[in-house]
Amino acid sequence: MICHWEKIDGFRTLNELERFITWIEGQIQVGNAYEVPVDCRYAGEMMPERWFVCKDCQSKWRLVFPDPGYFSGLFCLVEGEK
Repeated sequence: MICHWEKIDGFRTLNELERFITWIEGQIQVGNAYEVPVDCRYAGEMMPERWFVCKDCQSKWRLVFPDPGYFSGLFCLVEGEK
């Protein structure tokens, strides 16, 4: 099954990140997703990170929070996932 979530290559503003967090937490509330423990961090312990699973296709996604001035964050499939 194909996942309908899309990769986000960076958040331009804090507001954009907050809107995304509101959306993903809404997906959890309505039962379309669930959060799982982070298994292997994108950048070690340097940046906060959360992992989510799409209930439709069981693909695992990571949200890596921005580090202003250095990294704009991202939301993408965990490497090795479908």
